[in-house]
Amino acid sequence: MALPELIQRSVLFGNPDHLSPTVSPDGTLLGWVAPEDGVLNVWVASRDDLGQARAITHDRDRGVRDYLFCHDDRHLIYAQDRDGDENWRLYLLDLTTDDEARLITPGDGIQARILGHNRWHPSTVLIALNDRVPQLHDVHRLDLSTGELTLLAENPGFVEWLVDAE
Repeated sequence: MALPELIQRSVLFGNPDHLSPTVSPDGTLLGWVAPEDGVLNVWVASRDDLGQARAITHDRDRGVRDYLFCHDDRHLIYAQDRDGDENWRLYLLDLTTDDEARLITPGDGIQARILGHNRWHPSTVLIALNDRVPQLHDVHRLDLSTGELTLLAENPGFVEWLVDAE
């Protein structure tokens, strides 16, 4: 009996063609992750003209996999680590300009997590940072228009935060 043909490694472990499709909160844009020059990046297109899709991140190393359209209908946040260190940094892109992405969380050795963002608070995002104690993530408010981070709560020892709409 002949053995079945092996599945190619690239099929099992390679980059997908498209992943993480998302509709912007105002319904005008579609976003997804797909390769640009062989590296995963975030793409955006008007829902009315998918043919004009464009990559809005341009990573050439490990790629970008996680992103979030913001409820202010202007910004997009994406997470990226450096060389697999899992210290996720958050970057902010203004979708109305062609400006470069802005690093909005501190750099080396600090991990950022998005905790919450909703339509009731469209100009702010709650994020967790372990910038005070490496094992604990404190809660910060990010102002999307200024990029300012404000500490809201120091973590007294919780493994994870659960936030409500307020």
